[in-house]
Amino acid sequence: MGGSPGEAMANHGTRKHGRHEPEEARQRIGAVAAALFAERGYGGASMQTIADAAGVNKAMLYYYYAGKQDLYSSIIESGLQALSGVLDGIGAGAGTAREKVAQFAERSYSLFDSQRAVVRIIYRELMGLGENIALPAREHVLGDLAKLEAVIEAGIRQGEFRPVDPGLAARSLLGMLHIFIRESVLAGEAYPPQRVVDHTVELFCRGVAR
Repeated sequence: MGGSPGEAMANHGTRKHGRHEPEEARQRIGAVAAALFAERGYGGASMQTIADAAGVNKAMLYYYYAGKQDLYSSIIESGLQALSGVLDGIGAGAGTAREKVAQFAERSYSLFDSQRAVVRIIYRELMGLGENIALPAREHVLGDLAKLEAVIEAGIRQGEFRPVDPGLAARSLLGMLHIFIRESVLAGEAYPPQRVVDHTVELFCRGVAR
């Protein structure tokens, strides 16, 4: 007669905040949790701490997530999806290969700059310093490389780039960007983002240019 706890939570959220509140609350919880996980690590951020920081009760966290590990994994998965979407639309769009490489570098660093907490968590996991969550990183990385290789291959066909190995070139470009991102994650901001982007694009494109 009284309904389930989940239904009660949903109805309470709708009455108090309006029908768009569930998604807004989920996003707020995710952002707050990412910041706490990045700062304190998985073990240092309890569900109660996250609930308090997000301004919700703990029951709402369990309405959206099965538990802390589910919340943590969800943050990582959404971050990987965002990172793998950086190249979407670039390859098929107009512009030279250099312009597309520049777009990729700018989008990558801009996304990193806006989601530092999530990127820090992902890097921590990839380096084996986190909770050893099984990350679907391989499929995302391979997808990114395939898209980037297509941009480089187009540049070669158009005579803009030398006939380099597209796979090696794509990995070199990613490596050039990631070293700056990793340094910033581990040691704080080292160089201004635009300087990193301009330097990376110039160095890479000079290296593969005819």
